[in-house]
Amino acid sequence: LAARAAIKGGFPVESAYTTADFFILSAELTKTPEDAFLLREATSYKFAQLVQEYTKKKTNKYRSNVIKIIEEIERKLFTKISREELVTVADLNEDYAERIFKEDVGLSIMDYLRTQRIAKAKDLLLNSTLKVGDIAFLLQFSSTSHFARVFKKVTNTSPLEYKEQNYIK
Repeated sequence: LAARAAIKGGFPVESAYTTADFFILSAELTKTPEDAFLLREATSYKFAQLVQEYTKKKTNKYRSNVIKIIEEIERKLFTKISREELVTVADLNEDYAERIFKEDVGLSIMDYLRTQRIAKAKDLLLNSTLKVGDIAFLLQFSSTSHFARVFKKVTNTSPLEYKEQNYIK
């Protein structure tokens, strides 16, 4: 239901269903009614947040080709993907796509992908029962230690420290 509401709010269909798939997998891991209730709340909140971010992005001054790359990154967050594959949606030369992406967003395409994966990891750490290794695997990091290094580089804290510092009891 949250995915349908997000689509009505203008969120891309493919991205909504990809996100819904994640929450369906999370629902299968719930063990208590309290966990299910918290997951329902997290799902509603996350979809509302995604619609808000997407709406802001659409009103931004990004070029249409950059928006296409950003949308492809959102769709492929849980998939192993290269820069070459990402820029094909923009139908541009790789170097030119990289240059305009960096001008508009302020990061390289792969750095942006990495920051989006870490943002998703932060969300998963706080709103799921997944272990750090499972999150690393889901987000296509080569190993748990590689994930932990990248996470620490981006957030200045380890995944477990982040979870402990931000966990609401």
